[in-house]
Amino acid sequence: MDLTVNIAKKMGWATLENSNLLTAAETGGFDVLITADQNLPDPQSFTTRRIPVLILSTNYWLPIERVVARVASAIDFLEANQVVRWEREE
Repeated sequence: MDLTVNIAKKMGWATLENSNLLTAAETGGFDVLITADQNLPDPQSFTTRRIPVLILSTNYWLPIERVVARVASAIDFLEANQVVRWEREE
C-alpha cells in the first residue's frame, strides 16, 4: 500500500473547519480525510461527500504509532461519504 500523508496546517488549511476542510480535501484530490477533530458534524451531514472521513480518538503520535498499520489497513475499507470513529486502543 502506497500512502501519502499531508498535514492541513502545512497546506495552509489550518483555519479551515468542517465543510470547508472537506471541500478542500475533495477538490484537492484526496482519497480520505483523517482527523482527530471530535467536533465534526453528525455523520448524516456527510451523505453528499465524495471522500470518507476517519476520526481518530487522539492526535498524539505515540498511541497512533502503535496502531498505524491497522489504521492504514482500515483506509482500504472506507467508502465515499462514510464516517468512521477509530477509538484509542490500550
